[in-house]
Amino acid sequence: MSRLLPFLLSGLSACPGIQYTDKVTAVPMATDKPKTDTRVLAKAEEWRNSGVIVEKGKKYSIKAKGRWRHGPSCAWTGPDGIGAYTPLCWDLGGQIVTRWSHAALVAKIGEGGSSFGVGNEMELSPEETGALYFRINEGLGFNGDNEGHVDVSVSVFSAEERIKRLSINHQVSRRVHKDSER
Repeated sequence: MSRLLPFLLSGLSACPGIQYTDKVTAVPMATDKPKTDTRVLAKAEEWRNSGVIVEKGKKYSIKAKGRWRHGPSCAWTGPDGIGAYTPLCWDLGGQIVTRWSHAALVAKIGEGGSSFGVGNEMELSPEETGALYFRINEGLGFNGDNEGHVDVSVSVFSAEERIKRLSINHQVSRRVHKDSER
């Protein structure tokens, strides 16, 4: 057991990750290019600038796909982080966004913004305007042993899409109301 203890404790030490080599400048989404893609590396220590400035009052769709893991003893997962923990990979806390897996995709608006979980996809209606950033949900200083990446697409809902969604929601609401009257 005395020989095994240093090995087990070494798994708890910090392992700093890499930095992105390209510097991305965020801009508002253009009407002629309403979608932007970016790759988020599990091993990256810093937040990934998506290249998008999200604007208060607009609605965005975020979709992510890919595979990563947050340590050599942890399972490979998608951006939702579900199934990351194994008998040798435990949830000891320290995530950036609590109650989300260490292997989940998370985001924030602005460099000093509050972090929130994204997972595989989400609709975002920002309450502030700012650059959109992504990263794996593992605490700072522990990314060096991570592997993989996820590709994230950010698109803005057009006025036509918002009207279509409102129409669908209204139709569903009317059906539910009619069914409840029966």
